[in-house]
Amino acid sequence: MDGSERLRHLRMDERANAERFVSPRRGGEKFKMPPRDRIPHGTGLIAQLEDAEARAKAQQVAAQATPTGIVLVFKSEPKFELALKSLEAVKQGIELLNVRKEGDRTLATVFIPNGKLIYFKNKFQKYLKEDTDKKRPKNKKFVESISEIRYEAINAFWTDIDVPFPSDGKSVTWEIWLRVGADPEPTLNIFRIEAAHRGLQVGPRVIRFPDRAVTLAHGTVEQIRESWILLDMMAELRLAKECPTTFIDMEPFEQAEWAKETAARLKPPSADAVAVCLLDTGVNNGHLLLSPALHQDHILTCFPAKPKTDLIGHGTEMAGLALYGDLGPVLTSTLPIELDHRLEAVKIHPETEIPHPDLYGAICLEAATLIEGVRPDRLRVFCMAITANDNRDRGLPTSWSGELDRISYGVPDMPQRLFFVCAGNIPCESHIHYPEVNRTESIHDPGQAWNIVTVGAHTERTVIQTAGYDGYQPLASIGRLSPCSTTSIVWAEEWPLKPDITMEGGNTAVDPAFNSPSMIEDLMLLSTSPKPSSSSFVSTGQTSGAAALAARMGAIIQATYPNYWPETIRALMIHSAEWTPAMKADYPGKKKRDCHNRMRCYGCGAPNLERALWCGRNSLCLISQAELQPYDKFGEDIKTKDMHVYDLPWPVEELRSLGDMMVTMRVTLSYFIEPSPGRRGWKNTHRYASHGLRFDVQRPTDSPEEFRKRMNKNARDEDEGGPTGGDTKAWTIGSKLRSRGSIHSDWWTGTATALADSRHIGVYPVTGWWRERKHFGRWARKVRYSLVVSINTPPTDVDIYNPVRIQLATPISIEIEPE
Repeated sequence: MDGSERLRHLRMDERANAERFVSPRRGGEKFKMPPRDRIPHGTGLIAQLEDAEARAKAQQVAAQATPTGIVLVFKSEPKFELALKSLEAVKQGIELLNVRKEGDRTLATVFIPNGKLIYFKNKFQKYLKEDTDKKRPKNKKFVESISEIRYEAINAFWTDIDVPFPSDGKSVTWEIWLRVGADPEPTLNIFRIEAAHRGLQVGPRVIRFPDRAVTLAHGTVEQIRESWILLDMMAELRLAKECPTTFIDMEPFEQAEWAKETAARLKPPSADAVAVCLLDTGVNNGHLLLSPALHQDHILTCFPAKPKTDLIGHGTEMAGLALYGDLGPVLTSTLPIELDHRLEAVKIHPETEIPHPDLYGAICLEAATLIEGVRPDRLRVFCMAITANDNRDRGLPTSWSGELDRISYGVPDMPQRLFFVCAGNIPCESHIHYPEVNRTESIHDPGQAWNIVTVGAHTERTVIQTAGYDGYQPLASIGRLSPCSTTSIVWAEEWPLKPDITMEGGNTAVDPAFNSPSMIEDLMLLSTSPKPSSSSFVSTGQTSGAAALAARMGAIIQATYPNYWPETIRALMIHSAEWTPAMKADYPGKKKRDCHNRMRCYGCGAPNLERALWCGRNSLCLISQAELQPYDKFGEDIKTKDMHVYDLPWPVEELRSLGDMMVTMRVTLSYFIEPSPGRRGWKNTHRYASHGLRFDVQRPTDSPEEFRKRMNKNARDEDEGGPTGGDTKAWTIGSKLRSRGSIHSDWWTGTATALADSRHIGVYPVTGWWRERKHFGRWARKVRYSLVVSINTPPTDVDIYNPVRIQLATPISIEIEPE
């Protein structure tokens, strides 16, 4: 963007042309099987199956129990996988409950209804006695992938990673995942009655997924293990999440008069303005700078028996940042302050000094429902600067992250929602190991959720000038990762690239005499004090502060473009982000691993509010908000249905006039998925995401018809192959790496002439559980997506904005930046 002229983004929704889509891609990698001797292997598995059945029945007789089925564990050979899809038979009632790792073996827990064990016996018998047309044993892939079958009781349900199973006699809070049908209430009622009978204390909250219900229960392993009724309805057991309540509380360094002077320059937001809703420890509304933008009726709590006030202080600190940003520049300025967004607050954590296990996903839904019940017509974004106090999930979905994805996607009769969530912090005493500790400390739950904006922290704070810190040095250099910020570098490759963006989170100082880290006021953000009667301001920051700053940015974009969807606000923020020179220097290479680690450390970098809000004469941004149906039923099969092809309203002549000048096109595709978070392998049938979307761009060497044929098999004649070759090296991230998660953003760099010939973009579906699990009936649903496409050229006299505006017949809308 150049000059002071601000031009609004251009909409191209009507350019989405639907056509039937058939993927040209072949199946995945070849399934590898260990070497087997057919007869001994098949007869051995039958013997193990019969032995497991006998052991289960003996225990049932001894306990005088009559469960509806038995649970068996199928085990793979080391370094080989199980054919998971074959372990489930929906029509038979056979259900894959969970999948976990034991060293380098895969273990699958399967529920088998009474009388249905014959299903597996028949498969093993056919393997022994029958051949296919290709002279191979029937069911070869399924049977030979199995190394062992065993009967287990309660341990078969344990899916927590790197967490030992609780010992006998120890009372813990369990997160219990129950198998449920379309109506989960009958199962939940039986669970509550039996749990109470066994002396378990059941939590009041429940999270409901398509075939799972999640609740908490406090008690010992014996209380669960001795109940066949409880075991009969379980799918998974995990430890409940604990949420931290310890936050940095620094002394204020500004006087109350500053607040009064600043408040005098304030023009409060309207009563109907967009809001940042803080899901935190509450907000104290007595501060001069908060009360004009936070009505007392919009301060709520999920704990009616406790006060709504912020006894910890964290929520009030976040409120100042979410409303004003860093207060330092605001206080020292003399300009009027005009607010276009408001605040709301819902307390989601009680003020306990002991970490409090709870079902935080259910609390988040309760909080969103509470505030939407008060003001259902208001546009809002949600900010949650509270995470679990561990990093044990390493990208794997949990009940908390899964519920955030479901809340964002939009549960029945509720809207889509945009959440900004902090990545989670590394304790100050560990900062001395920066940056190595940041590369191994994983983003905290629920920061792995797909649909949210996960916010990490970088820093520009390197100046120490307060007396008493002579010789102290800032730990991180300008533009680099904040020492507090966690990353996703240790996550498995299939999980989303997190964080999505980074915002200012402050820096750490090091005392050279003792080589000890300290978080000092000079290197932090300034915000509102939770105790305004004794002090007006406090220093704060870390990834909590970064999340609050990001939520503020999201609210400003929403206020400027009230018709934009949450998916679009998220897309614009990530689309506007860039890596600082220091971020690039951390991972300078162009190889896949360098780009992968940079994304898992910094996401797409630091967003820019001006770029997110406005175009310029040399900076064009096109936006489409559209719906497509990814799947449909063709005969008895569920297949992909629609794709969209955009004939972009490109400034062709203007680009060609720039010749070999290097320009950048950026494309961002954003959508929300419906989650399926049970730990069942997330392959084939049991994928996490309901659906997936991808984009592809016409290569400069493609004709429009060649582009369609390369992307869509349905555009080809029978037996016709697709075009080959292309400009994959022109993309910064590449199609494979950018495809993770539910937002995909990438940069193309090339000559203006080449870009003039790349005027078509396709958006197409890939497989998700809506397609694979057709008994849920989701295959006919439509999905929303937002597509953002921008062109940036170096400053020139060539106007690329107005030619596109004219093609779209959009009236010009200009905002002049004040002098």
